[in-house]
Amino acid sequence: MSIAPTRADLDEKLLRTAHLGRETRGFTSAEEIAAGKPAIAIKSAVAPAFIKASELISREPPPLKWAIPGIQPAGLTLLVGRPKLGKSSLIGELGIASAAGGRALGRITVEAADTHLNLLEDTERRVKTRLEMQLENAACPERLTISTTWPRLDQGGLEWTEAWGKKHPGGRIWFDTLAKIRPASSRNGTLYQEDYTALAGLQAIAGRYQLAIGVVHHTRKMASDDPIETISGTQGLAGAADTVLVLRRERAHRDAVLFVTGRDVEEAEIALRFDPGRCRWSLLGDELSEERLAVIRLLKHYDRPLSVKEIALGLHRSYESARLLCWRMGNAGQILVEGKGRYAHNPRTLETPETDSNSAALKVSPVSRVSTVSFVSGVSGISGFPEYDGWADQEADGEDEQDELIEEGR
Repeated sequence: MSIAPTRADLDEKLLRTAHLGRETRGFTSAEEIAAGKPAIAIKSAVAPAFIKASELISREPPPLKWAIPGIQPAGLTLLVGRPKLGKSSLIGELGIASAAGGRALGRITVEAADTHLNLLEDTERRVKTRLEMQLENAACPERLTISTTWPRLDQGGLEWTEAWGKKHPGGRIWFDTLAKIRPASSRNGTLYQEDYTALAGLQAIAGRYQLAIGVVHHTRKMASDDPIETISGTQGLAGAADTVLVLRRERAHRDAVLFVTGRDVEEAEIALRFDPGRCRWSLLGDELSEERLAVIRLLKHYDRPLSVKEIALGLHRSYESARLLCWRMGNAGQILVEGKGRYAHNPRTLETPETDSNSAALKVSPVSRVSTVSFVSGVSGISGFPEYDGWADQEADGEDEQDELIEEGR
């Protein structure tokens, strides 16, 4: 015959479950565990904090602090992108605006704060050149400091970061890149655990001193519909970060997309434009990027649904990049989804290129072969994509070679 367990038996079982591997004699009942008040001190490196849910609901939490509103809140931010994409220029742009106050990316109002940039892949000469280009004769912010060396996190780097945070609470600090500061592999844990541990210390310091800490990292070679999955390494890196920024830009193109997600930010895709001559990034706002304008004009010209293969051929892009671009535009309602893998022009989408004659609006010329991509001096974006204003005359004499090639791709 089975005997029902007594309350003491249940209490003892709960103690073993709640504090497995620790000394549990400090608690004498389940009530004390719930209240967080042991009768005897417990051997533990970190004591758990207990709070009633009703009390938590009644509290007024402090407002969320932003380094860059809408993009980078206080906490740990991981910025990832392919090599040589302009990530160092981007954190330089954000660092200058953060230290000086004013506007970041040309549009976002930022409060000034002490800012430190660890540009660990650069020499002082390269940093000086880029800084002069970004400042454009403006005074260098007094609250901006720069380092080109920093110890690894397990070799004093974490202590230096905490010392900086104590001296500059509420400040902003960037590390470029993670590979320069992450601890060496221990070979004792899983890859996920090693990736998570590499950033966990910085995340804790950011929380203690209300810092906005940013770490630059690279994406993997394999593409994915989920930007988080493009981060090189395991998901432990994204798991440890409070905010993740994924920067995507095609080679030889100025327009880019910054994917933003995190615990305290609204998930979004932000259109940016890079000016390599000035090492500057700017926010496009409601303007359509060059690459999206090109898709809209292509679909409008043919006035029928096109497959991803046809769009890739017309824009001289890879199939994968065209597929991702069309998928995003379809989700945004900028083009119509006509069955699986086919897209059509949306009459409600307005073309809004910049009106300045010197702007970066799409300016291209016809080409004789699809395999040839030539760049026009002083013009950015896609070259070799026909300007539609001049197609009327060409069509009067018959289909041009670009039309024929796209028709062959059907």
